[in-house]
Amino acid sequence: MKCVNCGAEIAADATMCPACGKTVEGGIAPEVKVVDKATEAQEKPKKRFEFGYFIAGLLLPTLGLVLFLIDRETFPGKARSAGIGAIIGAVLSVILPIVLIGGYFGFLFLFIILMGLMGI
Repeated sequence: MKCVNCGAEIAADATMCPACGKTVEGGIAPEVKVVDKATEAQEKPKKRFEFGYFIAGLLLPTLGLVLFLIDRETFPGKARSAGIGAIIGAVLSVILPIVLIGGYFGFLFLFIILMGLMGI
């Protein structure tokens, strides 16, 4: 049988593991699956932020959406970055014209009021 703590082979009637010193309760230890962290890290795809994909999605939201849909299974980090860029780019493409047009007309309105106050 194997030790619960370290996975070392121990005798069936042992009360303590000779490798790590942990007490085995009742002389029976359940089987423990030892996971190799290096193998596990290789199996999982990396989910890191990709700045280039983010900028592509930000500047061209449709491209960001396409990159997200194509790469979401094979490159989840790149797809996520492109998707976030696409969402932010789409929101900015709606909000910025409203702000800029409102700012222009606000300035124009303020200019007309000031001209009226000055008597011109």
